Amino acid sequence: MTTYNDSLVGRCSVCLEPFCKDEAEMESSTFTDRVDLVRIDGCFHRFHTLCVYRDWFMERATEEDEHGYVQSFDLPEIKKCPICRCEALEDDI
Repeated sequence: MTTYNDSLVGRCSVCLEPFCKDEAEMESSTFTDRVDLVRIDGCFHRFHTLCVYRDWFMERATEEDEHGYVQSFDLPEIKKCPICRCEALEDDI
């Protein structure tokens, strides 16, 4: 892990919002100190906890397209990084 991976510099790779907008907090706090941020240790990609939660744990709506085909989206059994798709074990988060 590098110093960059534990800093608040950068943006969430899912929503593209910055991890921190306040310059003073950016210098006084680290990524690991924040409970609203998560890093996958296998690949070191960083996200807002809510962004990853939506991908991994929130139910998706069933939709019907214009041809009558019903699309359903199941929750993934194996959690994967939204960026590189490497498997993310519970210990890696």
